[in-house]
Amino acid sequence: MINDFGSEMLSVDQGDGLLEEQGKHSEGTTIGAPEAFIVHSTINRLRLRIPSKRGDYEYFQTISDKCSNFPETITKANPLTGSLLIVHTMKQEDMIALLNKLGMFRIKTQQKSKGKLHRDIESVFAKMDKGITKATGGELNLTMLTFLTLAGAGIFQIARGNFNALPWYTALWYAASLFRKAKVAN
Repeated sequence: MINDFGSEMLSVDQGDGLLEEQGKHSEGTTIGAPEAFIVHSTINRLRLRIPSKRGDYEYFQTISDKCSNFPETITKANPLTGSLLIVHTMKQEDMIALLNKLGMFRIKTQQKSKGKLHRDIESVFAKMDKGITKATGGELNLTMLTFLTLAGAGIFQIARGNFNALPWYTALWYAASLFRKAKVAN
């Protein structure tokens, strides 16, 4: 299928609730438009949820048609869940700006308020992290100390042959996850 700009578009399949398009760019306004929430994003992917339009096939078909004008972009709309997945090659803020120009929705970020208990626990761990970092001259932080503890526990379990305590594979898995997160943060 070819759009008005001569770009090839993927087929539309409403049987499973997915609509797919590919293409270039267009504009619009957001006055009175429904709210769209960013529920997940990575460098080249953005997932929006538009709860007030859940089940509205025509609305999601229109969004897909309009997004087909964006450069190097694939849009998958699922009217059954009210979600829109956008796979793109541009900067996230540029994609959000283009989406806002469509006028089909107003993008909001979902921010869940933290309760007092959550803030108190966060504060305790932040103080512990600062203390560990200061005590080790910046060599360790709480995440790295936890990684070393879990890795040590995993190796200790393997050496002892004790498979009843914290399973060694669980400790090593958690340790590896923390290590990856610590490397990304640093």
